[in-house]
Parts: sequence; C-alpha cells; structure tokens
Amino acid sequence: MTEAEWNTSTVPQLLVENLSDEIRHARKRRLCICAYSRLLLPRNATDVLQWIDTADRFADEKTNRKKLQEVNTLARCREKLGRGSLGFIMLNRATLHDASHANLSGAVHLIYRLSGLQESQLCDVIRDIFGNPFRPVAFDPDWRTSDAVAISRGMYESRDFAAMPILADALQDAGCENADILDHCRGPGPHVRGCWVVDQVLGKA
Repeated sequence: MTEAEWNTSTVPQLLVENLSDEIRHARKRRLCICAYSRLLLPRNATDVLQWIDTADRFADEKTNRKKLQEVNTLARCREKLGRGSLGFIMLNRATLHDASHANLSGAVHLIYRLSGLQESQLCDVIRDIFGNPFRPVAFDPDWRTSDAVAISRGMYESRDFAAMPILADALQDAGCENADILDHCRGPGPHVRGCWVVDQVLGKA
C-alpha cells in the first residue's frame, strides 16, 4: 500500500493489514473496536455505554482485568440473545484481555461484511486513531502547553471533539506549523478517543 492509497482507501481491512502489531498499539486497537461498538450499539442504552466505558478505561489502565472479564461475560450473554448482536460481538472483542492485531482485523472484517456502516466511516476511524504510518510526526514537547493539554484532556474525557479546531489554534500559538497536525484538527473528522493528535498532546502511546 502507498501513502496515497492509505489516505483514500475505503476498504478498512486493507488499512488494518498495514498496521504494525507492536504491543504499544494494543491500546489503540482496543479503542478502535470501542469506537465501532459505540457506532453499532444504541446510544440510549446507558448500561451498554458503561460497558464500553470499562473497555476504554482498561485501555488506559484505569480498571482491572476482573472488571473487564465481567463486562465480557455480560456482552457474550447479550450477544447470545441476539439483541444488537453485531454491536455486542464488537463489545465482546473490545473486552477481551488480548487486543491483538488479529482481534482488530477480525472485528473490521465482520463490520465490513455485516453492518450497515459505510466503509469510508470505518476507514476514517482507523485513520483518526492511528494517523498516517507513512508519515510519522515528531511532536515537539514545547507544543504541549497548558492550554493545549487542557483542551485535549477535556475532549478525551467527554468524548466530545468539537473543540478540535480550537486545539489547532492552541498548538499553532505554541509554535506548531505541522500541516498534518493542524489539518487533522481542522478537518471534518470523525474524531474518537485515541485520536492520534490528542494522544500526542496528552503524551499517550
């Protein structure tokens, strides 16, 4: 795959195949599957959203494996009842202890085949989380100002990324002129927890 193909592909499976299987990417793989779970499951199902929150927190090492296993069991039971089954299959994968490359690849394959989500939407989530593997960005610590960190933390915790253009302004005020970063912040999105720019500002892997 070329960089141009990475930026324009609407086949999520191809994007996943070009991601490395580094252990440090396990968090991002889990957050990617969590994002897909949120797209597939009802937004008014408070209990279910809390289950996805558990997977999110585990990705950030803010909850333990026992709690993750409890949610995984609940997701598998709900999946067997056939209620929003694909969404619960994704939640099942998001709450597995091992967020492997194969786990993400299998999740994307199922969604691509069985869901009504647009392929471009699935690809945009991958690109938002993993960035461009053909053009890694060297993030200058001087750009990590108190304003940039506060804006990023607020978006990360609330999962409301409407302030991305404001983050671009804060980074530019700090001296950042990197077009990849600024264009991503000011672009149409979508942005989800794990967004590569927000992660850079917050110092997350």
